[in-house]
This record gives sequence, structure tokens and C-alpha cells, in this order.
Amino acid sequence: MAAATDSRTGKVTVKVDGKDWSLLCDFNALCSYTDATGEDGVDAIDQLQAGTMKDPRKIRLFVHCALIQCHPEATLQDAGRILTVAPDALGHSVDAAFPVPENEAEEPPAPGEATAAQD
Repeated sequence: MAAATDSRTGKVTVKVDGKDWSLLCDFNALCSYTDATGEDGVDAIDQLQAGTMKDPRKIRLFVHCALIQCHPEATLQDAGRILTVAPDALGHSVDAAFPVPENEAEEPPAPGEATAAQD
């Protein structure tokens, strides 16, 4: 399922069951997640980007938090349906809103490992 991404805002729009749904992973979405779980929203972003968030309820909740920024009427069931039909939508939204800098995307050298000199 193709997703349209607004790189300025990090908003990702997908069509699910004939309806356009937009996920906006912004500061308010992070706060909504923290309010609902008591967990740090930034830590949740890190887990999502690393692929270590395994609890499907938390993933669905995070989608819901991103979804209600554009669709306040959206339900948890709507979020679950989006994940079922367009499972990459959340990853696109998180990556668009919080891109990993290139120098962080590479693994750091092991202690004592030689690194190339920078010009």
C-alpha cells in the first residue's frame, strides 16, 4: 500500500477501505502516548525505529495517537485496521517526523577499532 508523505510535517496519508487516513507523528502524538501509557514517547519512537516494540497493543495505541492528530474521531479499531491493511504506515510516519541522521544510522566503531579520518 503506497503512502503519501509530507516531509515538512511528517504526515503520512494512506487509503484504507476507500478512506484517506493521515497519521501525524508530532509532539502532540508523543504526549498522547505518554498520557495513555505513562511511558516516554521519545523512548517509544526509539523502539519503533529499532523494531524492538513488540507489544501489538502499544503499536496500535501509537498509531491511534498519531491518527487522532488529523482524525479526532478515530478509534483504536480504526488504528488496528490501518495496521492490518497498511502495516508500513506507522514506520513511514515515524521516519518522516524523526529522521535518523546519517551518522547515527551507522553503527559506531567498537572500542579500539580504527576509524577513517574525516577531511
